[in-house]
Amino acid sequence: MRTRWDWKATLGPPAARAGHYNSAWGYWVTDGLGLFELLTLCELLHSTCQMSIYTGYSMGRRYVPVAQSETFAQDAVDMLDFANAAPASSPWAAVRERMGHAAPFGLSRVEVGNEERDMSGEGYPAHYELITRRLWAAYPSLHIVASGRWGPPIEGSPCLTGQRCDLWDDHYYRPPDVMAAMGGEYDRYNRSLPKVYVGEFAANGGAKRSLRAALAEAIFMIGFERNADVVVASSFAPLCNNVRGTQWAYNLVNLNSSRLFVLPSYHVQTLLSSALGAHTLPATLTPPYAQGVKAFSRRRGLSSSKPPQPRLTTAPPASRWIATASMDARARLVNLKLVNYAPNARPVDVAWSGERAFARVLNATVLTAASAEAQNNLSMPDAVAPAALDPPPALGPTGLSIAMPPWSLVVVTVALGDQ
Repeated sequence: MRTRWDWKATLGPPAARAGHYNSAWGYWVTDGLGLFELLTLCELLHSTCQMSIYTGYSMGRRYVPVAQSETFAQDAVDMLDFANAAPASSPWAAVRERMGHAAPFGLSRVEVGNEERDMSGEGYPAHYELITRRLWAAYPSLHIVASGRWGPPIEGSPCLTGQRCDLWDDHYYRPPDVMAAMGGEYDRYNRSLPKVYVGEFAANGGAKRSLRAALAEAIFMIGFERNADVVVASSFAPLCNNVRGTQWAYNLVNLNSSRLFVLPSYHVQTLLSSALGAHTLPATLTPPYAQGVKAFSRRRGLSSSKPPQPRLTTAPPASRWIATASMDARARLVNLKLVNYAPNARPVDVAWSGERAFARVLNATVLTAASAEAQNNLSMPDAVAPAALDPPPALGPTGLSIAMPPWSLVVVTVALGDQ
């Protein structure tokens, strides 16, 4: 508890900050990137900030007595005042003004806890209830995320005991082959439970930083999209790493003072997020695609009243495959996303039963490499990078054909014709 991140110790000139030792992970933190800098960064990036609030639990320790969480609750209210209050109404907002930002930041989201445990007695639910009661009393419209499931046997949340939370935060770190089997993870989700923010995930076990790992993550993420009624947001973790001061080996963006490289996982994130439709369409894998991949044959998501249904009708047996389709009806676009987590190239036929026919292929991009173990580094930053799919998809009267390379993610955007 003594070495937790204390936002109040991160105020003032960065050079004057004492810093602290992170005993949970075993490294020194300068506190140069403090609360003010984080809020400013989000503002510059036009991003919504979500801050985490300490509950009294530290890794490998027991929770502090519940009454002690009053201190953490007050710290959290003070943090919101620093971010949001008028300088004349709050001493903490006056500190923000003196640091050069008179206008409120508009912090509207917090997460209470992180990878919590002990769901009984005076464990996480009791601390969560005390802190959230104080937060909502001060800021009734505050969006609060609860710690969620982060791997057996430690799973649970106050969301399961009847307490209010707007989302809960699931974390998944798995070996690539394990994550590649998780495309149907949220197909089985109990829809009566809160919606989900997958706040941390990576296929960081075994073949680290490789194309294989990135494709496993792509399968998992396509499962998010196919269950968009449940999974409302996700974030890879961690994001940035200075290669001269690495504490965690698996990071999306890696840099030194003059150069940087991104993991293949970065390209998965950009490719999947750049082709989002307004509706997730029902998509069915037909035999032999469905053989050996039962978790991928289920579907769930948003659809129109007369949903078109793309069907994949040729495929390898017993390989890891997943596909999703989404549509922007106003723009008359359909996005197709397919992953071949297998060492063999395969042809894929997409059969389309929509009211409007496929008119033309606007874009077809592939992420692949000569080896599933290919990686990027400072010397070879583009060893694994997106490229135009060659040959491009062949458009036919009832759909299109795609030649899927081994170990590949393919994203295709198709324009629809007139009725």
